[in-house]
Amino acid sequence: MKKEIAMAALLLPCTVPVLAQQAGPAEVTVLAAGSLREAMTEVGEAYRSESGIGISASYGPSGKLREDMEKGRKADVFASAAVEHTGVLAAKKLLSRSVTLPTTTCASYRRRR
Repeated sequence: MKKEIAMAALLLPCTVPVLAQQAGPAEVTVLAAGSLREAMTEVGEAYRSESGIGISASYGPSGKLREDMEKGRKADVFASAAVEHTGVLAAKKLLSRSVTLPTTTCASYRRRR
């Protein structure tokens, strides 16, 4: 679990380019693989404590979350358990940035207003 927490800690900084374009975000929206629930919860609490910005997280199968994003679901961070899902989103130009980590893929998703 410590490895997952360390990887999750790397996810939230991926949101910086997206959040910098927004005036004072009230919260960061995270869509993440169910296997990351515990790690993302711990990291989210630390992020909230340090930044004052809340975390709104939804967990589920990476493929289902990807499909939701393709249909317009908004998110600041997409933490996928499989690289192919971020590849599909990148090909459709739905990602502003994608970072591949050793066990998880993080992709900041561009909010569309």
